[in-house]
Amino acid sequence: MEQISTYNIPAGLEAFLTVRERGVLPPILYEPMQALVRHFTGLAAEKPVLAYIFSNDDDAERRDLFSYALTRTLLQHIPSALLVDCDFLGSGMHGIVPEKDALGFLDFLLYGSSLGVIMQETSGGVRVIGPGSFPVTRKMPFVPDAFNEAAGRLVNHARCVIFVGPMYDDDGDMHPLIGLADLPVLVSDDGNGEEAIRPIEENIASRWKRELLSVRIGGAPSPPPPVSEPLEPEIPAYDPTRMETDTRGHAPSRESAPPSYE
Repeated sequence: MEQISTYNIPAGLEAFLTVRERGVLPPILYEPMQALVRHFTGLAAEKPVLAYIFSNDDDAERRDLFSYALTRTLLQHIPSALLVDCDFLGSGMHGIVPEKDALGFLDFLLYGSSLGVIMQETSGGVRVIGPGSFPVTRKMPFVPDAFNEAAGRLVNHARCVIFVGPMYDDDGDMHPLIGLADLPVLVSDDGNGEEAIRPIEENIASRWKRELLSVRIGGAPSPPPPVSEPLEPEIPAYDPTRMETDTRGHAPSRESAPPSYE
């Protein structure tokens, strides 16, 4: 059996949302992300790396946010990295691609659009290529020769190119990008702390005869805090005809009333 490297990340989506919104890697993500980065940089030291980060449709948000956090972290260790959105039916990577309807990967793949035109940059400084400028009714129009040519042009501009997309094609088979990438990365939920190798992981690793990175992300988004009632009652409008009362609701006696300075 080919090697399967499992990385457990005990964090909910809110930790990855922090990376997208604030550009900060929370402490809970530091160690697992650094371990993954070491894996990528080890390969990138020898040659440019093409990775395909994929998931089933239910885990698409985990996949997209993880991919962004990984790319941001990689940029601290390698000269350049590029993120490519290949999920054409769920384009935009959950808010990561600034302009998801702009010229993108399909325009580059099919029509040879220039890289300078299709590249965008996130507020966190990550270079990203969106899916494309026209609607698509299939998950991934895929021609291996065209992809290999496009990938060859991309690696001239980035030491690590990370494609992000679905696990299955429209026929329900494993996506061809899994086999063409140097490094396939499966993202899924943690299965309540499940440790054993899963059949789907064994299937992918043995079919494509290469190492598979299995990233299992645990936890769920934190629910919004409940709306609490104000601690202090509203102060009523001042009424000069109303006699003031003490804290027990009684009118103060003349002895307890404050002295007059008139």
